[in-house]
Amino acid sequence: MRLPHALSLTLVLLAARAGVAQTGGSPPDAQRWVQEAERLQDTDPEAALRLAQRALPRLASPADAPLRMRAHEVRCWSAAAAAPDSVPAFAAAGVDDAARSRQPRALAALRVCRGYGHESVGRTREAMEDYEFGVAEGRRLGARDLLADALVLRGEMRYYLGDFTRALADLDESYRLYTALADEGQQRYALNAIANLYADAHVGQYERALDYYRQVLESHRRAGNEREMATAYFNLGSTLERMGRLEEALAYYRRALAGDRRRGDRDEVAVDQRAVAAVLYKLGRPAASLAVVDSALRRFRAAGDAEMIAQGRLTRGVALRMLGRTDEALAELEAARVHFAATGNQRFLEKVHEERAQAYAAAELWREAFAARGDQLVLQRALGEQAREEQSARLRVQFDAERKEAENRALLRQSASAARIRRLQL
Repeated sequence: MRLPHALSLTLVLLAARAGVAQTGGSPPDAQRWVQEAERLQDTDPEAALRLAQRALPRLASPADAPLRMRAHEVRCWSAAAAAPDSVPAFAAAGVDDAARSRQPRALAALRVCRGYGHESVGRTREAMEDYEFGVAEGRRLGARDLLADALVLRGEMRYYLGDFTRALADLDESYRLYTALADEGQQRYALNAIANLYADAHVGQYERALDYYRQVLESHRRAGNEREMATAYFNLGSTLERMGRLEEALAYYRRALAGDRRRGDRDEVAVDQRAVAAVLYKLGRPAASLAVVDSALRRFRAAGDAEMIAQGRLTRGVALRMLGRTDEALAELEAARVHFAATGNQRFLEKVHEERAQAYAAAELWREAFAARGDQLVLQRALGEQAREEQSARLRVQFDAERKEAENRALLRQSASAARIRRLQL
């Protein structure tokens, strides 16, 4: 849920899967570096990035193209965790090289990575184009691993944009592909993404979502994985918040915050703080909310995270409205409105219009309040229709919940490792 995404961020690390059994006459040291980078990219992305960077200059000949593509993929996905600002440049270089070298599978995989880079900075349209390309090429090439990776990211993007019906179809298909591939980490990732969708207020399958999140939390607790425990705490808090169980939600958010502080992860601390601030104003404590969200916004601005800045300004606008600082509230809400309108995010935009209507009414600007409420109702109807479609979509997809739960429990007993997800938090 915590997004990645965020889009917060927070990060998806998909294994580089060039599927090349032989590396021809490539330099032995470069082969060794790429293999080691692939091994390390989930556990030590900074080291994996350094190794891939070291290997690429040694793989310049046409015969080295397959191994070079693997190095490009590792570099791109490792940078997503270790050096996010580098992802666009690394992805662009890889895409260009794959196109020149006539490596269609690598081209699609690198475009999927480029799409993730676009998504992380709020370029949702460009991200969707790259994910669509990855899905189409995965099907054309019969590359199930590539197809599953593109589907799970496209599914998350569709969910984030409020397209619940198609999001569930993508996530369901990716889950089935990962199951067939016996990829336990990514199978869990897809299950967690499905739990995020069930936890959404417009779908409302909260108990099922809580069950999945608790199972994931327990597996990470057994493994002593504090980073993933913080993510699970956050997701539990988010779901409980949507259920109106605010004190419980606040306790889970604070557990996530404490864990991320111990690890020194400033980006995730800021995401946690924004969530804590939202619960605080819902509990009628806007002054405390404002202090917490201001701290989060300082970090979002330092990181240049446009999406999280907009979410933080929305939260800040609500707290200011509740404190009677209407002019300041309207300025924050307008800034958030501009961003969410540009990215086509209807869910956040609906909340912005609701808050603008209340702020205008508090200032006795009745015409503006009426217009904002009208904008909100238009979006409510659109999202309500999507929610109704979602009910039938779950039947059409025929995702057997009981079987999935049994498979999930078995999976969690088998392995304590898991993919990372910190995204999609309202």
